[in-house]
Amino acid sequence: MTIHDITVEAEKVDEAEERAERDQLTHLFNRFGFYEGIKEFTCLSEPVFCVTYIDIDHFKSINDTYGHEVGDLMLGKLSNILLSEMRESDIVSRFGGDEFVIATLSDKSTTKAILQRVVDRVRLEAFEISKDKKINITISCGFSSYEPGKRIDMLIQEADSALYDAKRSGRDRVCEFSH
Repeated sequence: MTIHDITVEAEKVDEAEERAERDQLTHLFNRFGFYEGIKEFTCLSEPVFCVTYIDIDHFKSINDTYGHEVGDLMLGKLSNILLSEMRESDIVSRFGGDEFVIATLSDKSTTKAILQRVVDRVRLEAFEISKDKKINITISCGFSSYEPGKRIDMLIQEADSALYDAKRSGRDRVCEFSH
């Protein structure tokens, strides 16, 4: 009789799956993890959800002024705020750079209220970058709501378009996609 303990192999598989779905810096879902999670939203009998595109206003100047280490710190702190403000049913992901994509299992008005709360909280937060230095940042958000038959890629493009509307209209705000 031979007994083979597969614990180590199982842990390696779990770790590989985690790396495939998670961003290494923020531990949020990455693009792949987001797409895997959102499949569940589209399978609901009457799906009502929104997709939001978020980025940090003037993030390049933060990296240029304070360095990439501080930029990474900002990404981590923003990730924590997003996780604390979103519900367990929502999908919070980092697509790359300072780009975050969120799927909220809620209608337009609820999504807008949640996002406005996040924008306000980030604006008021003083981010500590060293013992004697704090900086303030702002974020811009654009979102689009799901309609039956609409592809997720299109929903993300619409949210990205709404994000650019937010940036063009002054940043530090939430914009809803409109045709």
